Amino acid sequence: MDEKPEDNDLWTEFYTYFTKTWITGPCKPELWNIYNILTSPDPSDLINRTNNALESYNGKFAKRFTNTKNPTMEEFVNQIRDDGCRYAYKYIKTLQGVMEPPNRPGPNVPTLPNDYIQ
Repeated sequence: MDEKPEDNDLWTEFYTYFTKTWITGPCKPELWNIYNILTSPDPSDLINRTNNALESYNGKFAKRFTNTKNPTMEEFVNQIRDDGCRYAYKYIKTLQGVMEPPNRPGPNVPTLPNDYIQ
């Protein structure tokens, strides 16, 4: 990332943003880059870092629209409102002891044979 791209305004703007955010800024490469992950002495570094749960939610949310590619603003606002109400209801009922909180497993920390990571 030492070389700067051509002096194209949009590309330069993107390059500046990317460098400030993902290289030298708050999201440094050690948070997202998995290049050397198998050489780490700590197998817990292999904990899944994806956003599959969020992508699953987004997929289910999108299916609620009659026209998934171009929902109207009204449809979108109604779905967001309904979703918020559903989650608020579940949250309140859980606090009141009427509903059980979701049973979610903890992180899956794999164990690797020593000869694999050496």
